[in-house]
Amino acid sequence: MERVARTSIVDVVVDRLRDEIRKGSWPVGTKIPTEAKLVEALGVSRPSIREAVRSLVQLGLLESRQGDGTYVVAEDETTVALQRVVDTADRDEVQLVRHTLEVLAAREAATNRSAADIDALRVALQGRRSRSAWAFRRMRTGISTTICFRRSSEATTVRRPVPRSMGSTCTNAICTRSVADLPSGRATRN
Repeated sequence: MERVARTSIVDVVVDRLRDEIRKGSWPVGTKIPTEAKLVEALGVSRPSIREAVRSLVQLGLLESRQGDGTYVVAEDETTVALQRVVDTADRDEVQLVRHTLEVLAAREAATNRSAADIDALRVALQGRRSRSAWAFRRMRTGISTTICFRRSSEATTVRRPVPRSMGSTCTNAICTRSVADLPSGRATRN
């Protein structure tokens, strides 16, 4: 017979709050319930709630705003950690990783496609082609269309949860960095 592992209340609260974020009950950008409401909902002490929230702030999932409340800023700590690495990396290195991942994603997409995947890619490609030359030069239009096309390609690529999650995390971090690297008012065709 195995011994029962002791678990701290704070760890349990951290896991419960993290689950609420992951399952979308509190989407990125939304304010989480007040300490009083969390105490009532979870049946734990205020200090336990406070410490759990502080832990999630340190992980980068939450952000406390003095006098305003606590907001969700990320869905999982892996995204936050990867974004920190990408933000401090050399621009050329980020582009190399981006290119490598895109090549692998394209190969997987071609290998594991379905008829529905092909239709989704056609719609995304048509959206990309339908942009006028003027509109495509505009940073937000060009980049968002490119990202939309890439995300459709990624959705085609893998149906397994781990690679899909990693691909989404990498794309978010790398595309954010790529957009930030663009000179103001200029977009590149990728």
